[in-house]
Amino acid sequence: MNDRADETPAARWLRLRGELARARAELSEANGRAARRRADARVAALEAELAGTDPDGGGA
Repeated sequence: MNDRADETPAARWLRLRGELARARAELSEANGRAARRRADARVAALEAELAGTDPDGGGA
């Protein structure tokens, strides 16, 4: 069962904000070029996904 299928727009926005905060922390602590690239890619993907969300459910 996918709990995210029933996620409200506000809950999705909050989840993405939390994931982005964790990804940014991982990026700041990443050691090595490959680890930094992976962490940077994750941050960029989350920022793009978050940019397309509206916590009020009205769309981007």
